Amino acid sequence: MNSFSEHDPYNVPKRSNGGSSAPGETEPTPPPILQAPGTPASPGGMKREVFWMYYFPASIVLGVARATFGESALAGYVLFVPILMWMFFQRLKNLGYEPLLAGLLVVPIANIWLIAVCLFGPENFARVKKLDRVGNGCIIGGLLGVVLFILLLSRFG
Repeated sequence: MNSFSEHDPYNVPKRSNGGSSAPGETEPTPPPILQAPGTPASPGGMKREVFWMYYFPASIVLGVARATFGESALAGYVLFVPILMWMFFQRLKNLGYEPLLAGLLVVPIANIWLIAVCLFGPENFARVKKLDRVGNGCIIGGLLGVVLFILLLSRFG
C-alpha cells in the first residue's frame, strides 16, 4: 500500500496533529482558492446588492419629486445627483472599471449600458466579462416582465 489513501480526493499527505494519526494516513484538504496574480481579492467599492438597496429608492424619490413638483424639483436633483454619482463611482470601482466612467450617465445611449452593467455585473466584471447566475436571472426576468407588460397592455389597453 502506498502512502496515499484511496479515500482522499486531493491525495494530500496528512499533517501531523499531535501523533494521533497513523503514519501514511491522509486527510482531505480543500484546494487553494485560485486567483489571478496581481488581482486583489475584492476590488472594494459598492457591491451589487448594496447598489440595488440605494439605487431603486433614490430613483423612486426622484420620480415622485418630479411628478409632484414638476420642474421646480431642482432642489431634489441638487441633493440626489451627487449621491447617485457617488454610488456609480463606488459601483464602477467594484466592477473593476475606472470610476470616472460615471460621467457616461449624461451620454444618452451610453447611460443605458452603464446602468445595466452597474445593476447586473458581478465583482471584477471588467476582467471577467461574464455575468453570473444572478445577473443572467435578472436580465431574463426583466425581459419576461417587459413581454408580460406588453401582452397585458395589448389585452386591456
